[in-house]
Amino acid sequence: MKRKALEDGEQQVHEEVEEEEARLSSSSDLCQQLMDRYKASSAKQHRHLLATAAAMRSVISSESLPLTPVSYYASTISALWRTSQTPLDSDAVGALTSLLSLALPLVPPKGIASENAVEAVDILIELLNRQGDEGGLVSASSVRAVLKCLGVLLVGFCGSGDWTSIRSGLQTLLNFSVDKRPKVRKCSQTFVEKIFTSFKEASIKKEASNMVNSLFKTYMPAVAELSNIRFFSGSTVKAPSKPELVEALHMLNVLKLVVPFLSIKVGSKILKKLLKFMCPEVTSLTRHILIITEAYFSSSKLEAISLSFKKILVKFSAYLKEAKNKPADTERTVLSLLKCTIDRVKNDDHRFGVAWLPVVIGSIIGNPMSDADSATHALSILKELINDYVDQPNTSYLEIEQLKDDENHQVPSVLAICRLFEDALTRCEGYPDENLLAVVSILFLKLGISSCIFMKGILLKLVDLMTHSNGTATSQLQHCVGAAIIAMGPEKVLTILPISLNNEDFSCSNTWLIPILRKYVAGASLGFYMKNIMSLAESLQQACRKVKNIVIRKDLKAQARALRGLLPAFCRRPVDTYQNIEPLSKLLITFIKEDSYMHEVVAVAIQELLTQNTMSNEDVDDTCCFDIKNFRSDHTDKDLCSQNAASLDSSGWITSMTGILEALIDLFLKSTPEKRLHLQSAIECLVSLVGSSATKRIFLSSLEKFQSTNDLVDQEEKIMQRCPLLDLASSFSIGADDALLDIIYDFIKRTLQGNGDTKDSTAFSVLSKMLKDNVKYFSMRLNEVMDLLYPLKSNVENGFFKARFEALHSLLVLLVKENLEDNDKALLILNEIILNLKDSNEETRKVAYDTLLAISSSLCDPSCCSLEPYKKFINMVAGYLCGSSPQTKSGAISALSVLVYKDPHMCTVLPDVLPSVLSLLASKALEVIKAVLGFVKVLVSCLQAKDLQTFLSDIANGILPWSSVSRNHFRTKITIIMEIMIRKCGSVAIESVIPKKYEGFIKTVMENRHGKTNSGEFGSTDNVKEASTENPRRWRKRKASELGLIDESNKRNKVNRSNRLSNERTRTKKPHEKGNRSQQVRQHKSRGSEHNPKDARRKLALLQGSKRPGHW
Repeated sequence: MKRKALEDGEQQVHEEVEEEEARLSSSSDLCQQLMDRYKASSAKQHRHLLATAAAMRSVISSESLPLTPVSYYASTISALWRTSQTPLDSDAVGALTSLLSLALPLVPPKGIASENAVEAVDILIELLNRQGDEGGLVSASSVRAVLKCLGVLLVGFCGSGDWTSIRSGLQTLLNFSVDKRPKVRKCSQTFVEKIFTSFKEASIKKEASNMVNSLFKTYMPAVAELSNIRFFSGSTVKAPSKPELVEALHMLNVLKLVVPFLSIKVGSKILKKLLKFMCPEVTSLTRHILIITEAYFSSSKLEAISLSFKKILVKFSAYLKEAKNKPADTERTVLSLLKCTIDRVKNDDHRFGVAWLPVVIGSIIGNPMSDADSATHALSILKELINDYVDQPNTSYLEIEQLKDDENHQVPSVLAICRLFEDALTRCEGYPDENLLAVVSILFLKLGISSCIFMKGILLKLVDLMTHSNGTATSQLQHCVGAAIIAMGPEKVLTILPISLNNEDFSCSNTWLIPILRKYVAGASLGFYMKNIMSLAESLQQACRKVKNIVIRKDLKAQARALRGLLPAFCRRPVDTYQNIEPLSKLLITFIKEDSYMHEVVAVAIQELLTQNTMSNEDVDDTCCFDIKNFRSDHTDKDLCSQNAASLDSSGWITSMTGILEALIDLFLKSTPEKRLHLQSAIECLVSLVGSSATKRIFLSSLEKFQSTNDLVDQEEKIMQRCPLLDLASSFSIGADDALLDIIYDFIKRTLQGNGDTKDSTAFSVLSKMLKDNVKYFSMRLNEVMDLLYPLKSNVENGFFKARFEALHSLLVLLVKENLEDNDKALLILNEIILNLKDSNEETRKVAYDTLLAISSSLCDPSCCSLEPYKKFINMVAGYLCGSSPQTKSGAISALSVLVYKDPHMCTVLPDVLPSVLSLLASKALEVIKAVLGFVKVLVSCLQAKDLQTFLSDIANGILPWSSVSRNHFRTKITIIMEIMIRKCGSVAIESVIPKKYEGFIKTVMENRHGKTNSGEFGSTDNVKEASTENPRRWRKRKASELGLIDESNKRNKVNRSNRLSNERTRTKKPHEKGNRSQQVRQHKSRGSEHNPKDARRKLALLQGSKRPGHW
């Protein structure tokens, strides 16, 4: 018991020593630092340490030496040497070792001569050899302290270039690295790793490696015994009971640390011996072998790995494939090691990596992973292996037959890999794993066109699986078949899986392939579509005429339309656009004129054809689930893009597209609004291609047709004909020259200046779009446009009120950006917007609100290189703060509230805005005061604390004079603002800017905020008095109003009253009248629910404290 207590005491002092090391200074007296630390302690071990330190200081002083760490080290090591002559008790020896472990790390580099360090090492080794003897080391802590000193001397002072000086010390550390005491073992292993890391010379590394190899050989029998301990499912891992087996495991832990620094010869020798114990079962050694191999790979050169790579691949592949109940972490480690091994060998010889690829892939896909993380890791490894090693062979089918047995070519490996995946799909019971399908998809894309040779069996197996799957399974399989279509091309796929008609029963085979083709076809041939797909669709159409069964006829007709509907897919970056311009244009015109079901298909096909052909490989808008640019070679894409670009510039192409455009416009002018939406995008694409002269001629022709029938129809029919023409003008205005823009603009002017109607809103929309797209043209006609738009007033019920504001938005943005000296036009528009913010109609306010935000967003666009237009706009709004009437001022403040809610940094960009708004607090108009307080509340709510600090003084000095006014809830509103500021910036910051006369008010706010008083919710003493004198119901109603909840409370009270009245009257009401009354109550409820805040405009109203959300 006494010995145990002694060990515990030394353990405590050494743990405290380790904590103390980080705080000790080499420039101060070590003894004094320890005295300051432990002078108040009564622990025995602390008294021993302090007494020893004082004795050493006395010795140093008597010899007139400086009190440095080197002096303490020298005196302490000398005292330890004398213990061999005159043994001391264990307490004294423990104190000396503790003091030495504190002093030695403080010694500066080269502070100890190497020969003196070697002598000190011998003293410490001799001390370690006397463990348990009289005057020796008793506790594990003392042993650990000596080992630490030994390690510091070997690493820092003995010199790593002299093997004789470090041999005995390293051997001692290796011996203690398998010690049964954990902290002793850990300390030894740490310094063994540091010593191996410090080796620079190959001769020293060789000798040290042989020493480790000798240690490994010593424990080989124990390692062999450990390899026979198997772990089964559900069993727990227990530590071996035999001491030699435990020491063998500790030795393996040492190997994990030093194996990266061993010589190539010794490292590979140890690894080969360990791999002999790697079997397709989980043993006590499995994790150790994996971690040692992983450490060996981390820093070993290619030469070292090449010596063992075959054994590594064979052993680890067998473990992955055959071992049962594998721990998930070992699976992931083996997967990474297999990939790492092949990667290292590939750098030496690519053929080796490709040749061993089937072995590795077979082991991965041949056995399911134990958990989701392992499955994901396996998928990642397979993707990397296929991307790195599998290339598209430039060989024909006959050449593949000749090369399939040639070990020097990749064809045998590719064939073997494809067979592995085919076998894996065959073994699937039911639906295959989605990770397996994902890898098959990647393999399709990687092999490209040659996959029709290597992976034909896989494609047929996928088709077979599709017939037995449904739901999500079908979707995954379609994804995989889509990869095959991208890789092989639709021509090859339809050769393997033809869509054909049975003339006997009129059934179609493989029609399930049509939606997959529609989604995944890209880079195909237009000629194939027009020759093969169209002929097949025509044969189905002819069969419809022969079939009498209605169901079969309907199915055949649907399949024929589906086949023709593949046109957009074949227009997605086709390879033969130039050769098929004329037949394609004839086909499109035929569809436009004769087949109404194909109108939308044609519109989409034109967009695909024109947009995809003009894109570079990097800009492809890939509509498929795979990245097309990853499986097509770079030079093919460049040639294809340049060829298609050249075809767009040819006269034949432009002529053909002009004919298509004319046919589309004829259809467009006769179509319904819903169909026009599909056609308009295609028209815009064609207009940008055919040029201004052709578009001008086409538009004039359309305009003449409209004018020729203008006098022959009534007003309603005239408007119906004018709407599609206006939509057409919108499409033609993009990129048009001035002559065409003159015609379009004149047409819009005449439309707007005629009799107003709800459908005339289209003209405003077209003009708004033209103002955005043709800035240069309209910059010379701003006054004219203003004179056109401004007089056209309308009520909100009129259909073109919102459209007119959209046009005013575009015009105002243009006026501001033009930086004109005369701002009268812009101010007129802005004045109308601000006045509508105060309108009593909610829809009008909403339109004005949206317009104001849209203008702000347009001027604050990140693409703009300057914020000057935005600043100019804000200054224009702020200019209305000087308006003559309170309504104008409050409207301007409301506009600024909207803008600051959208962009809280507005006041930072324009610091004069806030002082201008606060200056209006001197006004006597209550409407203005309410608006200012609302603006300040929005500002402090939206700004970050660091930005709000700048404005604290201005806000406090501006609003606090109104804190004594209780009417109109001014005091309450100011209290809320101050609470927000205190919460964001802190009470100290607020108190520093508060005038002295308002300190009492702020103190009340702070006390109420922290719940230190029992006054009202917002800390107003006036509120308490008012609440005690007025009617409780009225007081609650007023408090709800102050919180911005007046609408909800009113609604609730009204609904409750309605319910009570309904219940009272139902007793006396006739049966036929009950339904009417309940309907009235429901209508009343529905009207009340319209006040719920659902958008930013209502949130802003609540921030401002408005009774009517949305009313500025």
